[in-house]
Amino acid sequence: MYQGISLDQAPPLFVPLRFFLSAPLFVVLGGIELLWFGSDLIGAAYAEPAIAWIHLWTLGWLAMVMFGAYYQMIPVMIGGQVPAPYLSGWVHGLLALGVLLFQGYFLFPEFSPFWLAGISLGLSIGLFIGQIAWALVRVKGENRPTLSAMRLSLVCLGITWFLGLWLLAGHGGWGPEIHGVNRDLHLSFALFGWVGFLIIGVSLHLVPMFYITPPFDKLVAQRVLRLLSITLVLLTFIQLTGIEAWLWVPVAFGFSGFGLYLFELTKILNRRRRKKVDPAARLLYLAIAWGWVALGLFVLGLWGKDLALKEGAVLIFLLGVSVNFTHGMLYKIVPFLIWFHRYSARVGEPGVPLMGDLLTDPQAYREGLILNGSLAALLVGYSLGAPVLFGLAALGLVGGHLYLIRLFYLALNPTPKAI
Repeated sequence: MYQGISLDQAPPLFVPLRFFLSAPLFVVLGGIELLWFGSDLIGAAYAEPAIAWIHLWTLGWLAMVMFGAYYQMIPVMIGGQVPAPYLSGWVHGLLALGVLLFQGYFLFPEFSPFWLAGISLGLSIGLFIGQIAWALVRVKGENRPTLSAMRLSLVCLGITWFLGLWLLAGHGGWGPEIHGVNRDLHLSFALFGWVGFLIIGVSLHLVPMFYITPPFDKLVAQRVLRLLSITLVLLTFIQLTGIEAWLWVPVAFGFSGFGLYLFELTKILNRRRRKKVDPAARLLYLAIAWGWVALGLFVLGLWGKDLALKEGAVLIFLLGVSVNFTHGMLYKIVPFLIWFHRYSARVGEPGVPLMGDLLTDPQAYREGLILNGSLAALLVGYSLGAPVLFGLAALGLVGGHLYLIRLFYLALNPTPKAI
């Protein structure tokens, strides 16, 4: 059923699961912050509350989910060996602590020194990069798009990590003065490099596996990776030189690369063998739709020199695309991991649940509906400057992710009533 994977190489269940279970807690914290600070969180892109809140998503949610996915995917799908797997516990603990200290510094600087956040995040992400780089470099064999995407993603994460620590030191007065180009490079390599390449790399393998679709065309995947690599190189050159008149060139390459990826992903999803649209597939379709909206808004913002449109496009890419994609991935991978580790050797015994019993479709539908209702309220509230919509979005994020935590708990502890 699961071709191209080595389940006997899977790490212990707690290695990826602790990352997956921690991530919703940071979104709950993000909802509480949204209730407390309101439009201040996203009204000014580089204000301290906005920096804190955005990093709850990028570090508290995306990094938590994707670090866990890396620890699971590299031995199982890539055939690599992550050295010193016990360090994943340190990576997880330091990352969680670092995100909390980061929030404290930017929201209440008198109570949380910046250097504590820098040490925690620097060690956590640095350890992770070292482990994964060692594993990916030692993988031998053919030039697989998934492997290439994961390597590119890790390179971008390394650049993001370095620039992030530089910017944090500048905020604390221990580093050079912060310049707009450093922030722009940090944003480019974080969202369009690390997150973009990672989503592509993960989807190349997980979408055919979990959604029973034809494989992603290898030549198309390689073309997408080349286009996006050229985009980042050109974008970096323009940001460093300040030649903004040529910004349309990397935008054209980026639009072509992401557009080709979204088109091909839609095509294989429409050809899946199981035609039923389950909650995970619905979120993937929503991520694709949000992706086209983000691309369109960014081009319009560039054409009309409208900063608000470009910032809105970035927000949609982060929340609409990345968060929907990772939620859909968790709907599939968490029940699969729990079932594989706890029940696969007991198939046929009385009381052994099916994988679909651990996280049922109605439960996932409800969580996905709350999630996208919250994201829509947040984005419309951002566009209209409506405080009441920020409040609704905040309540939805808190309630929806507390519900997601409960669903994961029920999956770990299934009972006849819960099933």
